[in-house]
Amino acid sequence: MVYRHNLEALSASSAFGSLSERAFNALSISRLDNVPGFLTYYKKFGNFLQLRHCGAKTNQELIALASALIEKTAEQDHRPVQNEKVRFSASDTFQSELCDSALKTYHTMPMRPKNVLHLNGITGPDAFLKYYREHKNFGTLRHCGAVTNQTLISCAKEMMKEQQDSLTLTGS
Repeated sequence: MVYRHNLEALSASSAFGSLSERAFNALSISRLDNVPGFLTYYKKFGNFLQLRHCGAKTNQELIALASALIEKTAEQDHRPVQNEKVRFSASDTFQSELCDSALKTYHTMPMRPKNVLHLNGITGPDAFLKYYREHKNFGTLRHCGAVTNQTLISCAKEMMKEQQDSLTLTGS
């Protein structure tokens, strides 16, 4: 499969070695590229059904893995999950301070814009918003045409609005 090359290093990992090809691909496509990010997503959403190419069977497989990792982490001297540095790719660790709705917007973004971001080294929702705040445009990125640029700008604006709404509701 196209996405497997990003994850071959994990096939030997005890944490992810038992995953099916489809589960690997669902995680790779969604850029859930490390254990903390994987577990954070699970803790926030409770399932993986919002991920692209993740049906009921894959969702059950990923929930079982997340539960096993949480249990394993708790058994190991109460070591925090963030200390586990298993990675799917060379992207930054995913420890986002964004609200659930903003993260959901990022993870449900169409594939073409995600691929453009990844190709240009912009990985994760925080890096995406940081780039937008600094440049206000994605048109100068490699392989980013007018439609992709507009999609990325719309997504960034929506994420920023959702984050602001979340902060307003919580009073932070």
